[in-house]
Amino acid sequence: MKKNIILLPLLMLALASCGENNSNGGNNSSAANFETITYTIVGSLPEGLTYIPSSTQFPNPSFYKDSGLKLRYENMGVSTAIPEFTGSLNVTIDIALTNNEKTAAASTHLFTITALNSSSADCGVAYLDTVEVGTNTVKVDVTKATSLKVVMTGYPKTGEKFNNVNLKSLTIAKA
Repeated sequence: MKKNIILLPLLMLALASCGENNSNGGNNSSAANFETITYTIVGSLPEGLTYIPSSTQFPNPSFYKDSGLKLRYENMGVSTAIPEFTGSLNVTIDIALTNNEKTAAASTHLFTITALNSSSADCGVAYLDTVEVGTNTVKVDVTKATSLKVVMTGYPKTGEKFNNVNLKSLTIAKA
């Protein structure tokens, strides 16, 4: 009987230490728990990044030789799952531009960044209205976001020429 009494508190202590003990009731959506996510695109999409086609005519992604994802038409982009998060995120895209034959763009927003919650409802939106070759960052405020979409919604211009986008990388970090 004495052995059982001694072992029971030890067993309870061992079981209690197995669970995660955090101050927000086990919910890992705290800003302190968000880690930076970087996807580098070289000839294919890295694991965790999903292609968003502009239409059923272009169901598969295309890539620049030894480089990034070809965004040739409006509404093409990528999406990724993220750990549930509430707060501000910095979304950075690294791009290059290539000339195209377009003469107009459907939107003044070149990129639309949309955060979605677990019900696939919008829970944060931000826009890049201008971009430069290289890195471009926008801050998006989100509430219980579980995924993020980055979509080219307009064509960047160089002077009067419209451009396609070579999406080389995507980084998502706590702001």
